[in-house]
Amino acid sequence: MISGASRDLARDLISRGGEVLDRIEVDAREARALVRVPPEEAPVEFIVDLGGLQRFIELAQQDARDAFPDVDPTEGALRLISEHLWEEIGSADARVVAVGVDRRGEVWRRTEPVPPGTALPPGDYRWTADREASQGSDPRTAPR
Repeated sequence: MISGASRDLARDLISRGGEVLDRIEVDAREARALVRVPPEEAPVEFIVDLGGLQRFIELAQQDARDAFPDVDPTEGALRLISEHLWEEIGSADARVVAVGVDRRGEVWRRTEPVPPGTALPPGDYRWTADREASQGSDPRTAPR
């Protein structure tokens, strides 16, 4: 049975993701909310299975103690899973539309392709060495 504490932990986890739009909805099985997560322009849906979150927290107690010895194991486990969620968002090569914790306590993400030409903001993405060479700077002849 899912406790009120698990619901509170799920709310806490989601609120760490960024700016919660509207509210966090929690039912008997999961918590969900739309969250504005920089640098994503569109909000990301966070979906946390309550049983899965409880499972992760129980299994991650020792890792949480090792990684965050200054806090209690539950807070440390929340920090760990929060980092895992951020990694899912930050390492995606497509737009993340949803991220969460499944019933096994594992982190997942759902993405959709980014339309061509919108993947990177405008800018000069040449390597620094190439930029210096194109601007006439030669490190071998530069004053020391």
